[in-house]
Formats: sequence, structure tokens, C-alpha cells
Amino acid sequence: MSHDPAPPRLTYPHETPPPPGTTIELAPGVHWLRMPLPFPPDHINLWLLADGPQGKPTSWTIVDAGLARDDAKGYWEQIFATVLDGLPVTRVIVTHFHPDHMGLAQWLCGRWQAELWMTARSEEHTSELQSRFGISYA
Repeated sequence: MSHDPAPPRLTYPHETPPPPGTTIELAPGVHWLRMPLPFPPDHINLWLLADGPQGKPTSWTIVDAGLARDDAKGYWEQIFATVLDGLPVTRVIVTHFHPDHMGLAQWLCGRWQAELWMTARSEEHTSELQSRFGISYA
């Protein structure tokens, strides 16, 4: 009788993930952060990328925004105060249309006057929510 091997487990580059409101720099200019979620899987991994020449960034890009919650805004503000070195966020990239990935996109873009980048399909979903229900993410 054979047993199926255990499914592979997701591994991270650090044993301990960054606490909310902090980042871990995984490579020069690549910051990993997490925001808590009030539902499983209990967190979302987000990214902050330095834009510009290596070692001399001129701005930042955020990859995925987090769920639209006041506590998440507070965690972002902590990160802005401690990680950005006074440089602006100029771009927010939303990888796909889920509320934990795009929920704070409008707030982040407004906060920084940043461009929002997303797929055409995500833009269609966003436009439909706006026109049918008055919900706006962008």
C-alpha cells in the first residue's frame, strides 16, 4: 500500500514574515510586506519596488494594494514613513481583480497622485462595478 507524498509546502525566503506595517528587503529595492485579512488565508503578500538606477531610486511602485480597511491604510502610512526615504510612489500595479489586491488602489493612487496599472480585464470589472453599483476602486 503506497502513501501519497505530502503536498509541497510554500516556503518563504525568511522564517518569519514581516509584521504588518513593516517590510523585509529581499533584494536591493525589492520589499516584501504583508497585510492582515479578516478571512482565510489571513494575510496578503504585497510588494514595494524601488524605481530608478540600482542603489539610487527616484520613486517607488506598489504591487497590489491590500483590502480597503482603515488598519491597512495605517500600515501603509507606517511603511511610507519608514521605507520610502522621502521618495514618491508613482505607480500602483494591481495583479488581478480581487478586493484584497485592488481594494486600496484608489486610496493609494489618490494619496500619491500615482498611475494605476492593471489588466484590461480587471479594468472591465472595475468599470462595471462603477456603472452598476457606484463602487470605485480606481
